[in-house]
Amino acid sequence: MRKTMIIVFIAICFGLLVSCEPHIHNFGDVVAQCTTDVKAECLDCGEIVIIKATGHTDSNGDGICDVCGEDASTIIIHVTSLDELKTAPAQAASLETRLVVLDNDIVWPSSQTETVEIDMTGLNFNMNGHSITDVKTNALNFIGDSFTIRNGSFTGSSDNTRYSFCINYSSSNATTSALINLAQSKIPGAFTDSDNVWKHRIILDGINANSCLAGYSTLEVKNCSFSNDDYRGLVFQGSSGVVQDTSIVTASNATSAGLVAHSYGEVTLKGTVTVKGKFGGYANYSGKISVAADATVSFNGFSTYGLYIERGGIAVLSAGTTLGTSADYQVHFATDGGTVTLNGATIKDKNGATVGSVSYDGTGTIN
Repeated sequence: MRKTMIIVFIAICFGLLVSCEPHIHNFGDVVAQCTTDVKAECLDCGEIVIIKATGHTDSNGDGICDVCGEDASTIIIHVTSLDELKTAPAQAASLETRLVVLDNDIVWPSSQTETVEIDMTGLNFNMNGHSITDVKTNALNFIGDSFTIRNGSFTGSSDNTRYSFCINYSSSNATTSALINLAQSKIPGAFTDSDNVWKHRIILDGINANSCLAGYSTLEVKNCSFSNDDYRGLVFQGSSGVVQDTSIVTASNATSAGLVAHSYGEVTLKGTVTVKGKFGGYANYSGKISVAADATVSFNGFSTYGLYIERGGIAVLSAGTTLGTSADYQVHFATDGGTVTLNGATIKDKNGATVGSVSYDGTGTIN
C-alpha cells in the first residue's frame, strides 16, 4: 500500500512538472481586445488564462483606434447644444483630447441667422446616431483640416435652398487658378509644393444629409447618404476626394444635380455608388469625376442627362459604370464642352438600347 502511494505521488509530481514546461499557449481564434479582458483556454494544455486588454492603438493620431475602429481618446468632450459644439474645439485643445461626442439631437436655433464656423482641426466628432436639424442655408460650416465627422445626420430647414452643412466653405465664386490660391491661403500647407495635391484629409463616415458642399479640402466620404429635394447632393468645389459605398439622390427640379465636381474639384468613386438627380453627375470649370476600375457606379438623370459636362469638365468612367436609362440623353456637353472617357462603360438611351445617346450644346469629346 505504501509503495503504491509513493508511485502515485511520483506520477502526480511528474505530471505537474510536465504541465509546467514552458510553451506558447494556443488560444485559437481568441485574441486580445482593446478595452475588455478576455478569458481564454489554451487548446494544447487546457490552462485558463485571462488575456488583458491592450488599450487602443492610435498610431496616426486621428482619435480612432487602428485596431477596432472605436474612439481612441480617453477624455471625451460631451456636447448637447449648438453653443456647446461651438466651444468644444477650445475645450478639446485645453484637455489635449480629440474626441467630441454629441449626446442628443440639436435643433438649429431660430435666432441663429448668421453662419456658424467651427474649426474642427484634428478632432473626431462622433454624432453618436444623433442629428442636427433645421439648419439654415449654408449656416453650418466646419472648417480646418484632418478631422472626422461620423455616425449622424444633418437636415436643412424648410427654407434651406442650398446646403445642410458645409466643409471649408467660401463664398468666393472664383473658377480659375485664383481658387487654388484662395484654398492655399485658407488652409496653409494644404497643398504639396510640387503638384497641388491636398495633404490633409477630412472624413465623413456614416453621415446622412440633405446636401453638403466641400470646399478646399481633401474629403473622404464613405457609407453616407445624401437626399435633397431642392438642390445638389454632394459638391466638391476646389476639393479632391473619394466617395465610397454612398447614395446621392436629388430631385428632378431645374437646379438639382447629384454629384458635382466644380472649379478644379476632383472626386473618385469607389465601391458601390448611386448618383441621381435632374442630371446625375455634373463636372464643370475643369472639375473631374472619375470611377475606379473595380467600382460599381450608376449615374442617372430623372428626365434629362446622366452626365452634364461643361467648361472643360472631365469624366473618366470604367466598365462598372452604368449611365442609367431614364434620361433622354446620358451625356450632355454644354458651354465650352469637355471630355468623357468610357474605359468600357456603355452609353444607353432611356429604353436601354446601346446607342450613342449624347447631346451637344457645345463641343465635347467621347473617348
